[in-house]
Amino acid sequence: MPVSADELCRGGMSYPVAIEVARQMNAGLTNGNVYRLMAVGIPGEQAKEIAKQINAGAFDAHKLALTNVNPGVATTLKRASGL
Repeated sequence: MPVSADELCRGGMSYPVAIEVARQMNAGLTNGNVYRLMAVGIPGEQAKEIAKQINAGAFDAHKLALTNVNPGVATTLKRASGL
């Protein structure tokens, strides 16, 4: 099931970030790109963790929260990924 940028926005992401994260998640494994995430405004450590989890195909809300990702956003990413 494709991830919706609108759903990510409702979870607390800005729209440009949500579009890029949804695009990378929908593209599948190995498509997490730190530099593209940073280009839309995600700070470095958060971008690295999100890209790593996109590439692994599994989202861990706790690990995202450890890199200071908003807990609501982390939960939304996990739920939206369907994992």
